[in-house]
Amino acid sequence: MATASILLAVSVDRDMAAQQSNQAEPFEQLVDEFISRHRDGERPSAEEYARQHPHLATEVRRYFPIIALVERAGQKMRSG
Repeated sequence: MATASILLAVSVDRDMAAQQSNQAEPFEQLVDEFISRHRDGERPSAEEYARQHPHLATEVRRYFPIIALVERAGQKMRSG
């Protein structure tokens, strides 16, 4: 339940930020890539993405640590 609440909050905040900045698509692509890398066993940092995408750095620094936490929790749940 807490995971769903976090994802909903991230989604709502991200949607609001996207409306304000018109940068939803690039941010969503970064989120997809970040999640994919986590699921492939990599541990990319939010700071790495913030440096590579300075126009999205605020959003990246705000949400990527939360996404990483949710991904790690999901991996633990799936592995037993």
